[in-house]
Amino acid sequence: MVTNSVSSQSFSIFQNTVVPTASVSPASQTITCVSGSATFTGTALNPSANIVQNWYSSTYPNGPVSSTSSFSLSIYNIMIPGTHTLEVCNLINGCCITKTVSVISNSGFPSFNPSSTTNYLLGCAPQNQTTLCISNAVSTSGPTQYAFLPPGSFSSVPLPTSAFGAQSCTTSISPGTWTLVVQDPINGCQSAIPVIINQNTTAPNVSYAINTKTITCFTPTILATGSSSTTNTQISWIVPATPSIITNPTVIVGAPNGPTTSPTSTVYANYTVVATNTLNSCKTNSVIIVNQNFRAPTPLLALGNPSVLNCTDTVVVISFTNNASNSGIPGTYCIVDSWMGPAQPTSTVPSPSHNATVAGVYTITVHDTYNGCTGIKTIYVPSNNQGCVGIEKNYLSDSDIRIFPNPAKNYLIIETELVFQDITFEIFDAQGKSVYSKAACIPSQAIHLNVAQGFYFYQLSENGKMVKRSKLIIE
Repeated sequence: MVTNSVSSQSFSIFQNTVVPTASVSPASQTITCVSGSATFTGTALNPSANIVQNWYSSTYPNGPVSSTSSFSLSIYNIMIPGTHTLEVCNLINGCCITKTVSVISNSGFPSFNPSSTTNYLLGCAPQNQTTLCISNAVSTSGPTQYAFLPPGSFSSVPLPTSAFGAQSCTTSISPGTWTLVVQDPINGCQSAIPVIINQNTTAPNVSYAINTKTITCFTPTILATGSSSTTNTQISWIVPATPSIITNPTVIVGAPNGPTTSPTSTVYANYTVVATNTLNSCKTNSVIIVNQNFRAPTPLLALGNPSVLNCTDTVVVISFTNNASNSGIPGTYCIVDSWMGPAQPTSTVPSPSHNATVAGVYTITVHDTYNGCTGIKTIYVPSNNQGCVGIEKNYLSDSDIRIFPNPAKNYLIIETELVFQDITFEIFDAQGKSVYSKAACIPSQAIHLNVAQGFYFYQLSENGKMVKRSKLIIE
């Protein structure tokens, strides 16, 4: 017997939002121009491990001026009146607590604001240096003097007078804690504040997406798109064209963002995608080598047997003898697009052969099935049918020249809009004997016939060369 069974399991979810406890001593301290800096001690009570202690100054709003990780005690020295805050954070649950202390003075300490041209961050060129400045310096006694102490060079104030100058800015290429000091030269009071210059030279990652790295007649242009999973990153391209920098994640590979190259060359150009971190100016490049295949096919044509048009051989077969691709890719081949000949409409039948019935130049157009490039070849079909009769030949179409009526009785009319020189109109009987010949005056002329009823051929010749021949019935 089968019975239904149910299985269950219990588990507990705990929540830890306990704010750490901390103390700071003393709560306030009074300083004078000769007493030196104020010293405060922060103590993390619970927990006493896995914590971070950050001190903030109201005169420096851009971040902590002192930071201590994983220690229960922090010592904070400051030589400027104002409000200062200790922040103690639990690294396990992220909960924080703040304590505020005051530095008090009646001695006329100068006040000022620090600043950095790169927001206190050193990165890659051109952001591999920053300019530290002291602004809004106010003193009760008059003009102030300035000192910028690099990391590791500051111990305590007051500083000797020789350490100060009139320059309110300095250029820094060294990360670490800098100390900015402002002195009132009249009363000797000096205000000092530490500022932390961080360094970040981590370059962003970069990648690109492109369907193919070869441009052809089928795809003369392709799209390439750059990307980065790093935040605060801008994508641009370096292209072999003018302008050479394109500040867009997507670029057109090929004209107009490319060079003019020989169609026989297999190399086109290099395209470089650039990822730039907008916070530290660090960059990462990736180069795409783009090839090209614009090689046109070279069709070969051959005349069949017979190879000359004459009175008995009225058709010459033209054969497209090679259908191998010229693109260099094995297994690809060429396809016939069209045949074109004299006094004949263009044939778009993809046939490897063509029947020539009129002497003249014939043209074949083919395309490569791999790269889509077009090749053109011409061949001349000769003729040896001078004086032949009983054969219809039309170098000119019925729309070029009109001869009517047919069947005819007593006359024929010749009409055309073409311009001819030395035109002769002849009529031949079935045995090829000329029974009528007359110089024709066109564009329009009536030919009066004095020929017996029967089956004939008429022929128009210009300067002795036949331009139209066809059947004629006289009733």
